Amino acid sequence: MLATEIVRGVAAHLDDGDEIPMATFTSAVPFFLVRLTTICVERRELGVFREFILRAIQIGLNSLQDVAGFLGVQCADVQVELEELSKELFLSINAQSKEIRLMEKGLQAISAVGLTYPSIREAACIVNGITRRMDLSSEEMLPRRKIAAETLVLPAIPARAPRADELELSGVKSAILSSRSAAKRVVEVSRVGRVLRTSILYVVGHLFLRRGAHTMPIVSVNGSVNTELALHVGAHPALQSVKTAVGRHEQSVKRALYQRRAALRSIGFPQAQQVLTALASLVTFADSTDASKSLAQQDFLAASSSVLKAPHWIGLPEAQMLLMRAFCSVQTTLVIFMPPDTKSLFDLNAIDALQIVADRGVKVKIHVAEDDERFFSSKKSARKKMRNVELMPLNSEQKWCGFCWDSKSVVVGANKSIGSTMGRCESFFGVVLPNDPQAQELLFSLAMPAAVPVTIKKKKLKIDPALATKQLRERRRP
Repeated sequence: MLATEIVRGVAAHLDDGDEIPMATFTSAVPFFLVRLTTICVERRELGVFREFILRAIQIGLNSLQDVAGFLGVQCADVQVELEELSKELFLSINAQSKEIRLMEKGLQAISAVGLTYPSIREAACIVNGITRRMDLSSEEMLPRRKIAAETLVLPAIPARAPRADELELSGVKSAILSSRSAAKRVVEVSRVGRVLRTSILYVVGHLFLRRGAHTMPIVSVNGSVNTELALHVGAHPALQSVKTAVGRHEQSVKRALYQRRAALRSIGFPQAQQVLTALASLVTFADSTDASKSLAQQDFLAASSSVLKAPHWIGLPEAQMLLMRAFCSVQTTLVIFMPPDTKSLFDLNAIDALQIVADRGVKVKIHVAEDDERFFSSKKSARKKMRNVELMPLNSEQKWCGFCWDSKSVVVGANKSIGSTMGRCESFFGVVLPNDPQAQELLFSLAMPAAVPVTIKKKKLKIDPALATKQLRERRRP
């Protein structure tokens, strides 16, 4: 029994006063990895031995023996360093008297400013594709090919890579200082040069769409809610199109259910606090150890029972939570309608948990399509692993799904695959009918519609006016 990433995201990032989101998706936030050149002013730090040699000469020790005696080292070691410093023009050695004098470069090297010189260095920095700000986080970033298929890739604003004049100078300097360098240098970036190349990477997070035409979404990345990301991406046309498609899907599900049962017009949404408490208890139950699992399961069943007092509309996180409750509390029968495009609700972990339910003696019936890869794939077939589970045929084009446990509590809804420029995602919307003996009939009537007799009328013969006039004239001839 596992809590999905969607359940964990809602339980972790929504506060007590927040409403349950209309849709929850796994999202990917774009980041640009920019390789560029910088014009720098550097101060290279001298080694300790060389620095003390120059400082000894500065205080008046101008012979080899005096410097070696002051430092307490061998004259041969000092002689080697003096020759190197002389070649680099830090000091001068008189050929006749062997007197040592500091040159301007040596004086500047041991001064407070240090020896500075301009240089061109390559640097790499990470820029958030939405806010266009530098990012120094160490979160794992993935290329597009390694992102899961059912993930909404948030658009970069604008879509092009950042130019050199758009990069913050302080951010570039921080990126250089945070990079690993073998030589110890104090670097001051005077200006940004040119961009050499860019590549785009992504950090996986969560996206919560809220109801209302002017409400901002909730974007979670790096384990926390980022309000700045939501402000930039909330009004983007691609995200608005997804929100419109989700709203239309909800309305179509409601109209279909109203036609089947008029009493559903008076129901609404549950209290957000009760749902959040149940989701948090599910996460605790999923993460509990063997010693505390029994107590955690009791807490989860008690918390989830508060949302089963009356019928109400549900989304994907609550449907996943009720599915886990059905697995834990079912006693006699469990019936599931599982079309092929319901991978977000019935993932592989949920299918594996069905065997645990069947091993308890529960009669499990699963209605699946014959081309469902979750059960009939040659590589990973769940059908081969299942025992005492009855598989029933289902139309592969069916969109309605749901489950019923103990013939009295039902979750029924429809799943829709939404395509957009950000990728494809699944949206689920439905209703829960607790302790309703007639609710099972509603599930079967929607998920397995009965055949309706159709009368086929004969096609009317089309008469050519020219041909009809010709035949009429021939009949009138004597």
